[in-house]
Amino acid sequence: MSGKKDAQKKPEKRVVAEVSGLSQSFGYVEVLHNITFRIEEGDFLGIIGPNGSGKTTLLKTILGLYPLKKGRIKLFGKPLRSFSDWHLIGYVPQKATDFDRNFPATVKEIVATGLVSRKGFPRFISGGDFSLVDEKLELVGMLGFKDRQIGKLSGGQQQRVFIARALVSEPKVLLLDEPTAGVDQESQFAFYKLLEELNKKGITIVLVSHDIGTITRYVNKVACLAKTLVFHGTHEEFCRSEVAQQFLTQEQHLLCHTHFED
Repeated sequence: MSGKKDAQKKPEKRVVAEVSGLSQSFGYVEVLHNITFRIEEGDFLGIIGPNGSGKTTLLKTILGLYPLKKGRIKLFGKPLRSFSDWHLIGYVPQKATDFDRNFPATVKEIVATGLVSRKGFPRFISGGDFSLVDEKLELVGMLGFKDRQIGKLSGGQQQRVFIARALVSEPKVLLLDEPTAGVDQESQFAFYKLLEELNKKGITIVLVSHDIGTITRYVNKVACLAKTLVFHGTHEEFCRSEVAQQFLTQEQHLLCHTHFED
């Protein structure tokens, strides 16, 4: 019987990022305290919390953009200090779409810069590389704009271009920091549907957002920060938790429950 039960067990998911005992500070101000959690292959993780809770700091520390002060981080099983396969991780930073309208670069040129993590710098970008650029632009619905100046596009369109840029290195994980800030509601909806499709294609997604009510309709896991990690679990567990009661308005709370009751 035990052998039969073992055969029915689901295979363990690959851990793509593991954070253990992470604390981060700037000067004498502690921003994150003793954070421990893991991100598994196939997760669509929403990192939420009030302004100043450490969401962006956590993301940048995982990416090595801030020095690791205390604790451990592993990416794809390797310590952050020795990790070098950065093409496996796509990143869309906060305010990525803040462009001067006269900025001269075209959409395809912006997306091509995402190849640096895979090819190194400086390297010649070949015709095959631009075929990959076209492929990713088509995936996000922006191929018809590839020769347009990036500064001439709307915020929602620029947002899709930066998704394509993050995808062009063929990453396994996509990290996004407040990607819908300043974008109209219709574009936000289309954007979240795109992320859903990417997640279904096997890309692990980590999304930082203050828009708690909206993203809890799309993610399958939630991490809630308030300097410490006050919650980490499935979407359904979050919606039933006391933490959800504290962080969501009544309207957002109902949207959250509708997601898993449907």
